[in-house]
Amino acid sequence: MSKYSLVLVLLCSTFWGTAQKIWSLKDCLNYAVEHHPNTAQAAFDMQAAALDYEVEKGSRLPSLSASTNLGMQFGRTVDPTTNTFNNQQIGFNGWGINADWTIFSGGQIKQRIAQQKELLESSKWQSEEAIFLLKIDVIAAYYACLLADAQEEQAKLNVSSLKEQLATLQKQVQSGTRSVTDRLELEAQLTQGEQTKVQATYQVATQYTRLKNVLFLAAEQSIQLEKIANPTAAISTMATEQLLQNIQTKYPGVLVQQANLKAAEYAIQSSKSAFLPTVGVFAGINTNYSSASNKTYFEQLNQNLGQQVGLFASVPILNQGRSRANVQRAELALKRAALTYKQNQQALDIALQQMLQDVQAAKEILESAEQNLALQERLLAAKLRQHQLGVASQLEYLIVRNQHQVALQRQLIASYDFDYKTAVVAFYERNGKEE
Repeated sequence: MSKYSLVLVLLCSTFWGTAQKIWSLKDCLNYAVEHHPNTAQAAFDMQAAALDYEVEKGSRLPSLSASTNLGMQFGRTVDPTTNTFNNQQIGFNGWGINADWTIFSGGQIKQRIAQQKELLESSKWQSEEAIFLLKIDVIAAYYACLLADAQEEQAKLNVSSLKEQLATLQKQVQSGTRSVTDRLELEAQLTQGEQTKVQATYQVATQYTRLKNVLFLAAEQSIQLEKIANPTAAISTMATEQLLQNIQTKYPGVLVQQANLKAAEYAIQSSKSAFLPTVGVFAGINTNYSSASNKTYFEQLNQNLGQQVGLFASVPILNQGRSRANVQRAELALKRAALTYKQNQQALDIALQQMLQDVQAAKEILESAEQNLALQERLLAAKLRQHQLGVASQLEYLIVRNQHQVALQRQLIASYDFDYKTAVVAFYERNGKEE
């Protein structure tokens, strides 16, 4: 083998190994969290909230600023170094450093910091909720793909079985032991089977496209899923009310609303602080230079150096009712937040109860489907023996076979439906964490 052939083989092997990667449910969940825009947007929002929090914390610190000016004066102007009128052209330059520090503001700074901290907490839980809901979508799409794969495989097996029967029947027709009508009936059955297979293949493509969209994966990328060996997820055996309470206390959406409520309460206290006085200290240092003086630049800066230090206070007396209106707005915001929290709690409670009811219903449907399939398998075996003995016609056998195929489909759908719904409830109970 030439070295070029060897390189080609290695490249093909590498490509084949990459193309044949098997995606587990965990792989899909991790990929979606890492690549989907929803999680990135939630992360950006959280970063913005963190910046706002840092800004509010910084309001406790003193402010310090430096300033300078440089220019020319014309006509009758005041000399900045002597504060006397002068009619000559003067070049001037000034420097200054000023600082101030609010030491009391009625608790307004403290309340705003606490409010922003709760808003940051809310943003963090919003990010967690976005990831949680994205994972729910991934689980749904994943199980839908597995079901579509299983239905396509069942459809293929059905067509393969019908083709084998048709080949055997064709020989019997040629030998005169079976009629042409029997062959036509089986061919019609095969045509229906082929149609079902085509529909199943289309459904596979549809579900995989949906999964790729949820994963934010390129549509042209090939993906093969790992079958879940033991799909039925474990659900806690605790009482329904305790289970619901356990889920609600950990669900990110509930924690978002709780943080928003606390933030709204701090906003009221911050608004009320506007009625109290603000007290602080200030200090400054400045100096000037004038071209009208005979002294050098640095001599003037040194001689004209001035300092100031003192206290400042601001007492609110009347501001056209703005402060009172701000308090009322904050109180309304709290009422809205409380109402939203109550509505979301009720919606979550109903959704969780519905999920538990769906699991129970899916379990009963699966048990019924399995019982029906077992009966249909016995009936099919009996009808096949009758057909082989000539007691039952080809059409009678095909009717029973169709019923068996329907039972297979129902059992398959019921099985994946129960597994999916159980997995979702277990996912809620684990608060979105992998097992």
